[in-house]
Amino acid sequence: MTVTKGTVSAGTGAPAIPTPATDQMNKRDVFDRIIMNFAQNAPLLIMIAKGVADETGMTQGKGLVSRRSVSNDRYEVYNHNPIVLSSVVGAAGLSGTTLACDTTYIKAGDTLHNTDFGMVECRVDSVTNGTVCEITSVGTTAFSVTAGDTLLIGATAYGRNSSNPTIMSKDFDQIFNTTQISREPVAMSGTMSAIEFYGTSDYKSLLKKINLINFLRKIENTWLFGSKSATNNTTAGGAVLTAAFSTTRGAMSFAANTYDMLGTMSFFKWRSEIPQILTTVSGNDTLTCLCGAGTFGRVNDMMNSQAQYMITGSESQLKKYGLKTKVLTTNGPDIEFVHHPSFDIGGLQKKALLIKPDMNGFAFLKGRDIQPKLNIQANDLDGTIDEVFCEAGYDNYDGGVSSCIVENIW
Repeated sequence: MTVTKGTVSAGTGAPAIPTPATDQMNKRDVFDRIIMNFAQNAPLLIMIAKGVADETGMTQGKGLVSRRSVSNDRYEVYNHNPIVLSSVVGAAGLSGTTLACDTTYIKAGDTLHNTDFGMVECRVDSVTNGTVCEITSVGTTAFSVTAGDTLLIGATAYGRNSSNPTIMSKDFDQIFNTTQISREPVAMSGTMSAIEFYGTSDYKSLLKKINLINFLRKIENTWLFGSKSATNNTTAGGAVLTAAFSTTRGAMSFAANTYDMLGTMSFFKWRSEIPQILTTVSGNDTLTCLCGAGTFGRVNDMMNSQAQYMITGSESQLKKYGLKTKVLTTNGPDIEFVHHPSFDIGGLQKKALLIKPDMNGFAFLKGRDIQPKLNIQANDLDGTIDEVFCEAGYDNYDGGVSSCIVENIW
């Protein structure tokens, strides 16, 4: 198969436009349908749009995530993450009344409880800096710590007729991303347009449909794996395409959690350890796990290894052996495994992405959602050029705290 690429210069150039040749598909005695060799009924795309291959090429439906219009190519979300009510003791530990620990969320007046040593308690008298505070021991057992102990932060304790309590405030978290301009043209000469074909009644429409399918597949890959500029909102242009350009940061980059299975997958890791990482995800939620066929198969093998079968009936035959399930029940949210074709490629085969669909979306600049742009050729061109384009990007609503990258699954 030959893949042809072309460029569109400043309003006048065009991609390579096909012209009639000895191998063109004009009327001859050929099979009267062009077959799309995508795996039939396999997902081509999942998140932005639901694409399933069929005899027409692809049937497109609504994707798993919501869409919203934004009014600027840098778009924002503000969200509130709760204050952390724990702190870890530093190497210096406790010296007299000086306690070394992470004081990011500790203020004067707070009480601290050592979860690793009998829940002994102290009160914070003052916070010296980000790693040191002064304390007063409380209770019949003296407050004591060892480096690495976890302290639970309790309510403040003030004396009678106290004044000037310390204020604890936490700003909202700003999450921002940038849109990415994507354009994919399709072109045909006037002569080619006039020739009748077998295989399709409208050859140009077929080319445009194939163009849209591949456009959506590429957009979804960027939605998942894209990176935005390291500084500011754009990246400086290169030696050939000199204009500065904007890119979007994808779902994998936004994921705030990572879990390494170290090459060995187990029920315990999926059902117990991963849910403990996702502290903001309710047990009533269902997470979507985007993974490749290799991971999907191994998950089902894992489930089958735990299964028992009973044969009943006069024939005493097991006509269908094995289980195929897509949802794993955990001690937290359910995990629904969804095969995504991009996770069948390269190093992604051994990775998966857990997301909560409600906390992810697709943002497009107002008026520049995925759409066709017709007749963009110069007036003197003997042919037509159409394109599909958008200015859009990945949208996240919680800073990635409900997402998790699972690595080294097998």
